[in-house]
Amino acid sequence: MKLLWLGRDFLLPFFAAIPGVEVVHVRTLDDKDLVLEHRDASFILALNDTNEEQSWRNTVLERAGALGIPRVWWGIEDPNAFIYFVHNLDQPVFDFVFTSDRHTITRYVKQSFHYRPSFKVLWLPLAACPTFHAPVPLASDAADFVLVAQSYLYWQARRAAADHLVKPLLQHGFSLKLFCPEDGWAEEPEIRACRVGGETYSPHCGQHYAHGKVALGMSCQCGNGFEPRGFANTSMTSMRTFEVLACGKPMLAFESTAFEQLGFRNGEHFVWTKGHVGTVLAAKKLLEEEGFRIQLAEQGRSFVLQHHTYAHRLDRILRTIQGTAHPTEFV
Repeated sequence: MKLLWLGRDFLLPFFAAIPGVEVVHVRTLDDKDLVLEHRDASFILALNDTNEEQSWRNTVLERAGALGIPRVWWGIEDPNAFIYFVHNLDQPVFDFVFTSDRHTITRYVKQSFHYRPSFKVLWLPLAACPTFHAPVPLASDAADFVLVAQSYLYWQARRAAADHLVKPLLQHGFSLKLFCPEDGWAEEPEIRACRVGGETYSPHCGQHYAHGKVALGMSCQCGNGFEPRGFANTSMTSMRTFEVLACGKPMLAFESTAFEQLGFRNGEHFVWTKGHVGTVLAAKKLLEEEGFRIQLAEQGRSFVLQHHTYAHRLDRILRTIQGTAHPTEFV
């Protein structure tokens, strides 16, 4: 099958790696003729459009619509960037809208002044790509834990994860290797001192996770209007959750309501905790019981490969276009 990819290329390699899929990248308005040349495409996909970017993309999308190509938008940074994305429901150039946070579906509907009953808004979580996210041997100098993350400590959810997951481990003497941008974690010198270089994003991120026996997860996402109610009302978790597990790493994460709604089970696919005591006890169990670590990694990887790859997300988009997808199912 063939799909047209509009603008941002962040997830493009992961979809292009799906067997039998051809991705045609429409990068600028000058590429608009590609839509005509590939009118047999199954759909055209745009990610994280903002008002500033819509000017040239609308022209391309209008052409796609005239050719009968389904037009899909996916907000992959909800709820953090919700206020920048909500305008997409008012755009007549999209036939289907997806959000990475199930709980933003009703908010998109409520805040859209021109909501159309036929307009579809569905949950589409992020995922893993087995081509890029695969196990690698543990480094000889691996630390107890490895964290691949930017700080984002201005979000309460992120601050809570730093305070209740990362800092207690350091305070109890566990070793950590941190991969983040050069200016990352300046607000937390104790955590920043563990930085070993590298970037927070790499398609072949297994090279980072090889530097710790257990990966840390702090991907409970919330912001822009959600924080005052706390962060238990979000069903979004970043791609880190899926890529860690696909890389065959045991993971200790800060709790998120997203996990159970995505089908994960605590202590079976990975471990999540809240609070200093629970975090330290879980860390000791993970490091002291190698058999538990191995079993956790195998079960987590197996579950992600069965339910949470970009091939599953592509299938969900296609079923949505066909009218057979449930709005809040997790696969």
